[in-house]
Amino acid sequence: MKRIAAVLLATLMMAGIGLTAGAAPAMAAPNAWPVVQSGQTSANVKAVQYLVTARGYATTADGVFGSGTKAKVVAFQKSRKLTADGIVGAGTWPQLTSATVKSGSSGNDVRAAQTLLNKYGYKLGVDGSFGAATKSAAVAFQKSVGLTADGIVGPNTWRYLASGKASAVVVPTDCAKVTGPVAESATTVVKGPGGYSFRVHKCLSSNLSKLLTAANAAGYTLGGWSYRSNAQQIELRKQHCGTSHYAIYEMPSSQCSPPTAIPGRSMHERGLAIDFNSKGASLTTAAFNWLKANAGKYGLKNLPSEKWHWSTNGN
Repeated sequence: MKRIAAVLLATLMMAGIGLTAGAAPAMAAPNAWPVVQSGQTSANVKAVQYLVTARGYATTADGVFGSGTKAKVVAFQKSRKLTADGIVGAGTWPQLTSATVKSGSSGNDVRAAQTLLNKYGYKLGVDGSFGAATKSAAVAFQKSVGLTADGIVGPNTWRYLASGKASAVVVPTDCAKVTGPVAESATTVVKGPGGYSFRVHKCLSSNLSKLLTAANAAGYTLGGWSYRSNAQQIELRKQHCGTSHYAIYEMPSSQCSPPTAIPGRSMHERGLAIDFNSKGASLTTAAFNWLKANAGKYGLKNLPSEKWHWSTNGN
């Protein structure tokens, strides 16, 4: 009986059918403001240069903290009655980032925000205009670190932008461009720290790798099924729906047993869906709850009818 139940569960999960929508991630612990000073070359330096210029102390935004930048920082610090040492640290950053920027804003404060967002791979044009692309990047960044995702760069967002590390932030993928079944050559294998491997579309591989690492660190070793070719989807339809042309290509998935997507419509065929399990067995409640709270940060949504099924669009 146990063997039959296990086989039935595996069959259901292979069909690609899912339980509950994800919750917002908990806010990450705030990082300390970084120290930016003479001799450094970085995106943070360039942002400081834009911010100093925005405060009325014009300097070249080349990302190199030289004597000219130091002189402008010292002048700014004196104007705010700060320690005038030319070092941008915990006392100076909040004064430099005193302006809130959002949709419609323009100028060097926006250039600073765009520069810091690009540190995380958002590839914005640093044009000083806070348009739709900048807002979208700000929202994505805020989601990735657990801040209120309103697209407004205020005190908390400035701090996270300046202090965070690019490797810890999930950058949006171009998976939305994948609109139908793909060949195996468009996929790649992602191996989690627990030893389980997943074949997914290349656009999802980086985020999935980070999700598996985060889950393992939280005590959850995830296994499961992922990519399925169009031919494999057709075979599943034959098994679950029937062998006629109607049964394979036209019958509503709900009339199959178990429900199985029409070939060409399954997110598994795109390499954008994963049926998670816990170390090869049924997904535990604790692991599901972790996914519910965290998977959204990595671009995955749960299908409301199956707790194991997660994809980039929730289908």
